[in-house]
Amino acid sequence: MGVAITFILPDNPPVKYGLVSSFIIGGTTFTAFLLFLPKLRRLRSLNVQVDVTPTEAGVSKITVTAFSQRSAAVLAIELKICKDRLRECETKLEAKNILIAELEARVPGAPPDREEEWVP
Repeated sequence: MGVAITFILPDNPPVKYGLVSSFIIGGTTFTAFLLFLPKLRRLRSLNVQVDVTPTEAGVSKITVTAFSQRSAAVLAIELKICKDRLRECETKLEAKNILIAELEARVPGAPPDREEEWVP
């Protein structure tokens, strides 16, 4: 590209410089759009609200708020189900820990109980 510009504009360095720099800036901008355009489309499809507010230090504060299409009642039910499943898993884990302790007690020469316990 630079060789072609040199042959077309041999005696005008400022125009060459401007043309080459515009190609570089244009290519870089195109690449950035190519990378981030799918992410922007995804954000728009998620029903989010983005607020950009400048702070005193001159730095922008970005706040993203997601709007769910599901109602609060449905989310509350899903939360209850998840909590119930968590309690079930904790109960199963405690039963497995008791079983492991019993099996370790049966093994001759087994080390004493582990001092560190897993605390949820």
